Amino acid sequence: MPYKFIITILISATFLLMAVWNFKFEEFVNVMKDLNPLYILPALGCYLFSFVFRTLRWKIMMRSVQDIKMRSLFSYIVIGYMANNLLPARLGEVVRAYVTGKKEGMSRSSAFASVILERLFDGLTIVMILVILMFATDLDKAWLRYMAWTGVLLFAGALAFLFGLAYQRKRFLKLSEAVTDFLPQKIASKIMHILRRFVRGLKLLHAPKDFFLSIFISFLVWACEVMVYKIYLVAFNIDVPFQAALLALVVVNLSMLIPSSPGGIGVFQFACKQSLAVFAVGATTSITWSVAIHSTQIIPITILGLILMTRLGFSMHEISHVELDENGNGNNNVDEKTEALAEQS
Repeated sequence: MPYKFIITILISATFLLMAVWNFKFEEFVNVMKDLNPLYILPALGCYLFSFVFRTLRWKIMMRSVQDIKMRSLFSYIVIGYMANNLLPARLGEVVRAYVTGKKEGMSRSSAFASVILERLFDGLTIVMILVILMFATDLDKAWLRYMAWTGVLLFAGALAFLFGLAYQRKRFLKLSEAVTDFLPQKIASKIMHILRRFVRGLKLLHAPKDFFLSIFISFLVWACEVMVYKIYLVAFNIDVPFQAALLALVVVNLSMLIPSSPGGIGVFQFACKQSLAVFAVGATTSITWSVAIHSTQIIPITILGLILMTRLGFSMHEISHVELDENGNGNNNVDEKTEALAEQS
């Protein structure tokens, strides 16, 4: 078993242990009695509808590279999320790029660039929600301030680098070469090879209208997701304001940056516990609530992803060994010529 996988399992186990600390079984039984099962379907509907917005956003982001049908993009996104739920190291992002490249005959690295941009939009949206939440309410906690400004630096810095890569390609590639010089030659060479191809997927940054439309749709994505949190608050009869759902959404998704087991088990529960603790909700109640949300997000999309993966002719063995190289890609020759011309400009 790879040592990285063992480390992520240990991290998840640690967070899960901290999450279930003070968990009381008798209280759990009482919490489950309060659950209204009629709310489960609306919660699932909201979560699945967020994928409609995710697909629409990705289509807008991808149309400057290649026009792909919504139905196909939806399948690739779901397969990527399924892979994140079952495979370590958030391999789902690479899997989505691999599946897209193979099925659409396009550069996998270009597809991966659009996925990374999408993740940055998600991160920036989440951080903006947190900053607004902190200024609009009395949620002025030291750990929240640290999380907010760390998120701003991380996501805004990454987006700034991608803008530099898109508009000052030659200069930023040289900067990247200088940084990767400290790495072993084989690794550095592979990183630069992917990065050069990666640039072609950043065409969205040259289209301001599509860029801001993608940001707007990102808020719609997270509006759907926060409703899942809110619906389960009502389902469990947890009497807290709407800010609790927003705070939990933000803390959970920023916490997912921590390396953890597939699906973020442990980290998810601890983040929910800490978020509801701000509103004086007990550990047992918050953990039970978090498991309901997590199950709604993981189980249906994993099953659907496995079905779509099989229908598209992929297997778990294949997607668990994907790489971002362009071997077998029908656009290789065109890509190499484009890259050579870009290097001369």
